[in-house]
Amino acid sequence: LIIYNIFNETVSKSTTIILSNVNYVKKVIFPLDILPLTTLLSSLINAFFNIVVLVVGIMVFVPDWNIMWIFISLIYLLPISLFSLGFAYIVASIGVYIRDLAYTVGVLLNILFYVTPIFYPISLVPKFMHPIMNLNPLTYVIEGYRKAVFAGEFPNWGSFLIFTLCGYIFMLLSVWLFRKLKRGFADVI
Repeated sequence: LIIYNIFNETVSKSTTIILSNVNYVKKVIFPLDILPLTTLLSSLINAFFNIVVLVVGIMVFVPDWNIMWIFISLIYLLPISLFSLGFAYIVASIGVYIRDLAYTVGVLLNILFYVTPIFYPISLVPKFMHPIMNLNPLTYVIEGYRKAVFAGEFPNWGSFLIFTLCGYIFMLLSVWLFRKLKRGFADVI
């Protein structure tokens, strides 16, 4: 749930981040590229506090648990941050042109919550649905986080590097789209 909340909070707040800061677009010379990044940083700070509560809860209720696995699982914050930032740039730039995007994104994020294996492992899903579930970038991260915390497994480093590289490329393409659409922000607002 911590991982999903990072993605959800970053993307949902980014839909109106440019419209909420109109003065930065029109009156001040300000690097607008920073605004979606601030939503990600805010989400990561919230996640940090959630992880602290998780660690304290595990230490209190399961004192023999090896706490090292929670810290190893933090490596999954890198790919989820890249994908979250990529989607944040996309919805931030399109949200200027389509004002009702926040409502649509809210509905899509609710649907994504139920099709992401948060409260159930992907092994409970029928095999024919696995390729569809794996199209969701959150599936890999949440499954990896679950395996690290509950099963004590290290990440598959090859898959992790490929997934992180895909997240980085996706983020770069999203930044390119944001900068291309940024030229018209002042005209639309």
